Amino acid sequence: SMGQYMLTANDKTVKLWRCHTQVERSVINLNFPAGNPPTASIKEVKTPRVVPGEAHVVPRLCTAFRNASTYHINGVNPLYDQENFIVSDDLCVNL
Repeated sequence: SMGQYMLTANDKTVKLWRCHTQVERSVINLNFPAGNPPTASIKEVKTPRVVPGEAHVVPRLCTAFRNASTYHINGVNPLYDQENFIVSDDLCVNL
C-alpha cells in the first residue's frame, strides 16, 4: 500500500514523512536455543516457521526542507493537489 503522508515542522525546517503499516514477524519451533549448536539427530529436526505478529505504524523521512521559512514557522498546510504546501511565519506566507 502507498501509506499516508504527513507534514511536520519545527523552527525553520519542514519535513515530509511517509507512514505505513508494517507487520512484525517472528520465528517459532527452533530446535535449539539461540547461540548453542544443534544437538538433535536428523530425525528430530523440525523446520522453523515464520508467523506474523503485531502491526505497527512506521514513519520514514522522505524529504526535509531546511530553511523553508525566514522566521520560526507558525503553521504548515498541504494544498489539494498533494504536491505543494503553505508555510506561514510571523512576517509572510510561502508556497
